[in-house]
Amino acid sequence: SGGPRRLNLPATLRFAGAQLPTDADTATIAEVRAIIAAYHRRLRQDWAQIVAGNEALALNIALPRTTAQIAATIHRIDKTDDGGITAMQFILPDADPPPLHAMDIAATALHALAAAEYPHRRPVQVAYYWLAEDRIETRRLTEKAYRENLHRLKMRLQLWLDDEILARPGLHCDHCPFKSAGCPLYTADES
Repeated sequence: SGGPRRLNLPATLRFAGAQLPTDADTATIAEVRAIIAAYHRRLRQDWAQIVAGNEALALNIALPRTTAQIAATIHRIDKTDDGGITAMQFILPDADPPPLHAMDIAATALHALAAAEYPHRRPVQVAYYWLAEDRIETRRLTEKAYRENLHRLKMRLQLWLDDEILARPGLHCDHCPFKSAGCPLYTADES
């Protein structure tokens, strides 16, 4: 309760400064402070629309011979004026941007997770918030695109479970977020 008024901006910046590594350079500290200040100002405007923050969600997906679970933490869920919700993911500076096209399976998974958790809130849309730029891009999948992407997701999962897809290093590994954190092909010292 209280939102951004509960912890004022100077107190927030002091708390964030205490969380930074002691060897952080002044440029990094200045960038972090600017990002936090911009988000804190935006939060004052957006507070009334926020439904949840850091929502850890999971969903079981029925496949022909088994069930698979997708799980993610959605950074923010906002209600919209038309009665729907927006599942918002924060994009940190220097992070690889998410694909912003109709075939995006990651956006489809976020959409499915939010829709399952909030079944009475429609329509569901996905937004990406670039923190460094204080910019939000919102995507609403059409019913057709959502169903096609969900079908593609199910097909890929089933192929993986049937051992028809062999995990091996490739060009995608340079951009994969799991290369250094959870990939069975790369150990942390190889990256």
